[in-house]
Amino acid sequence: MQSERGFVFISILIFLQIFSLLSMYELLAAANMMKRIGEQEQHEKYVLTADQCLKELEAGMPHSIPACIIQTIPSAELARKPLTWWQQHTCHANSHQIQYYYAIEALGRDDCGMVDDSSVANYYRNTIYLLANKLKHAHIVLQSTIVLADHANSSCQRIAHHVKLGRQMSREI
Repeated sequence: MQSERGFVFISILIFLQIFSLLSMYELLAAANMMKRIGEQEQHEKYVLTADQCLKELEAGMPHSIPACIIQTIPSAELARKPLTWWQQHTCHANSHQIQYYYAIEALGRDDCGMVDDSSVANYYRNTIYLLANKLKHAHIVLQSTIVLADHANSSCQRIAHHVKLGRQMSREI
């Protein structure tokens, strides 16, 4: 009788230990998930801020093209450039108390892309490098392509097509 009680007692202790370990594992998994969700929310916040900065840059472009035009660089290569490159070769600005760097690439004219009766489409690619100190990856690179009107004479040798002014696409690289 005495040995049966000891066996039952040890069995109960083992089951309690197993349940405690499983509960601890679930709590750690939940805490890890909450941390990842917080990081994702922070990342999304910085992407929205970078997009707002990109919109501000685009809004100022029709009036005057900034002096931050660089040679065309493949997007993947541009995204891998270190902060020192951005500091040396691009322009910088502050918006919403966040510092960012930006570059503009002239992609060229589309002589057959008619914006209106007297203007053709001129394409530019804008890239923003936003410093996001609270993120593990430390920066966000956002890119957009926009069309501006070019009042030069069209030398279209094909069928002309209509092109809308403004942002054509936007992406995170």
